[in-house]
Amino acid sequence: MFEHCRNVVIKVTRDCNLRCKYCYVADKDKYKGERMSFDVFKQLINRIVEDKIKNSFIGEDHRFHIVFHGGEPTLLGYDTLNLFLSYARDMFKNNGLVVDIGIQTNTTLLTDDLLRLFKEFNVNVGTSFDGLSSSNKARTSTSEKHYIDLYKKMDSMGVEYGNISVVNPVNIDHSIKNLKYFNKTQLYTKFNYAEDVFNLGGCEVSGEEFLEKVTKPFLQKYIKWAKLGCGDFLDYVTNSIVENFVRQQIVGKKSYRKAKNTKGICSVEFCGSGCYVLEVSPDGIVNACGRYSDDRDYCYLGTIWDEDFLGLQKRIKFYGLINEKNKAINDKKCDLCPASGICDFGCMAFHYEKYKKWGIRKDLVCDFYKPLFNYLCSIEPQIIRAYIMRHMKYVNDRWSFYIPSGSEITDKILQDINKYLRKCNLQKDFIAMKDEDWKSEDKKCYQIKIVQGK
Repeated sequence: MFEHCRNVVIKVTRDCNLRCKYCYVADKDKYKGERMSFDVFKQLINRIVEDKIKNSFIGEDHRFHIVFHGGEPTLLGYDTLNLFLSYARDMFKNNGLVVDIGIQTNTTLLTDDLLRLFKEFNVNVGTSFDGLSSSNKARTSTSEKHYIDLYKKMDSMGVEYGNISVVNPVNIDHSIKNLKYFNKTQLYTKFNYAEDVFNLGGCEVSGEEFLEKVTKPFLQKYIKWAKLGCGDFLDYVTNSIVENFVRQQIVGKKSYRKAKNTKGICSVEFCGSGCYVLEVSPDGIVNACGRYSDDRDYCYLGTIWDEDFLGLQKRIKFYGLINEKNKAINDKKCDLCPASGICDFGCMAFHYEKYKKWGIRKDLVCDFYKPLFNYLCSIEPQIIRAYIMRHMKYVNDRWSFYIPSGSEITDKILQDINKYLRKCNLQKDFIAMKDEDWKSEDKKCYQIKIVQGK
């Protein structure tokens, strides 16, 4: 199965030094002192490399992604992390494979030695920081200064990093302030909403609140501050939504996203857990996703010691899991919804843990994406113009914007796009043309060029 899987989340511990109010790992105290042993880690890396070699084809991209996760993975300490990183790098390199390594950390235990270690092994550090001042208090009492100083230090050391900010009742009213800070410091952030999986209360905002207090204000600023070639302003999630909306409106095709890289594992329309991404527990158990409880048989895919190691029986198990999720999507008639082109259907693992069945939460998903799609349609010319302007690049003495097309570019397609631009009162600014310079070995891959008008 590893010919499909390119992402493995290694839960090196479920122990953590924090107790975030919205965390989906329950009863952390029972995992105190839990650590993945080197023998387990070594076996896992060996099986990945063995399977990758066995299922690879000549010329195939051999790049693989592993993420150290928890709990809090830095609890392993410098020596153990150094041992793990050294072994993974050497095993992949010695077998002609490339590995990208990441770590998701709450940052509170990071030291200069650890940062130097991450720089040495090109580890991409995923931080968890909910924002300035009181915005972070649902997570930790660690001072704002700690995070500000940390990001400056990682910049000075050349450490690659990104951030996740969880929107909850504590910080939702500070979303614009936090986005401005993240953008000013070039801290690329993914704004997620919290889900109250264990029905504890007080840690969740509704889809309607998220739309009105986060996404709409983000989009208004996105439009207001657009200029030629200025690039992204939004967080990762909102930017993906805008990109899918723009592509759907211009090219006329919905964008069904696939989990092909670490950034896109969860922000996808068809969940790839169990295929595109797997999670391995500290004891070597392989699960489809770590968001399910430990004792869930339906997400259990075996162990790293199994003889077939994700062979046919495990694949059948995965397809059964996908089938249950697709039933939930079908029952809700999601494919008939106008917003389906921008919607990610929410996290069904969380839904199952909360309600003991697969499904889609109306209050979080439908109440967010349906009115968001209507809102995007109401500001369609402004959002299209802002997106094109932001992604324009100055090439050969002209500003140009490129957008992928799912079909060969004919004169009719160009006429339709220019007609669409006229409808939005944009053709005096932009003109769609065939990109004569675009060359691709994939004969089904085409690109449209939109240039600055006269």
